[in-house]
Amino acid sequence: MALSGQMKADVEFKAPADKVFEFYTLTPYHMTKTSPKYIQSVDLLEGQWGKDGCVYNWNFLLDGKTAFNMEKVAIDDKSKSVTYKTIEGTVLKMFKSFKICIEVTPRDEGSVLHWTLEYEKLNANVEDPKPMLHVVVDTCKDVDAHLTQQATTHSSPQLQCN
Repeated sequence: MALSGQMKADVEFKAPADKVFEFYTLTPYHMTKTSPKYIQSVDLLEGQWGKDGCVYNWNFLLDGKTAFNMEKVAIDDKSKSVTYKTIEGTVLKMFKSFKICIEVTPRDEGSVLHWTLEYEKLNANVEDPKPMLHVVVDTCKDVDAHLTQQATTHSSPQLQCN
C-alpha cells in the first residue's frame, strides 16, 4: 500500500473564475458564513489576506469532530491557483505532509474549481483523506450560492422614481 497519494475533484461553479479565486484567496474567512456546518473560523496569522506566503488557520469540523489546520499559502494570480500547505494541525497526526491545491478555470458560463489533495501518510494504517475531500467539495455549493447571490444583488437595477 502506497503511503503517498492524491485525491482529486472538479466542482462546477455558476460564478465566474475571478470571483471564485478572489473568494478563496482574499476572503476565505467568509466561509464561516457560507458554510457554518463545517467552517468555524479562518484566521490570518501572518502576512496579508490574498498575498503569497501568508499563513491561515482554519478551524473546522471533520467527521463531526473539531479540527484545525495552519496552512502556508502559495498564490499564483496568473494561473488562478493556490496551494495550502499544512504546517501544523490535526491532519498532521495522520499525515507526514498534507497539501490542498486549487486551480480555477474559466468557462463560457461560470468556472470549474479543480481540487487536489496531496498527502503522505504516517503509516499504512492511515485511511485516505476522503472526509477532507468531502468537506472541501461540499462547501463549494455554499460558496457558489453566496457568490451568485452577491453578483445578483450587486447587479440588480435600482428603483427610480419620477
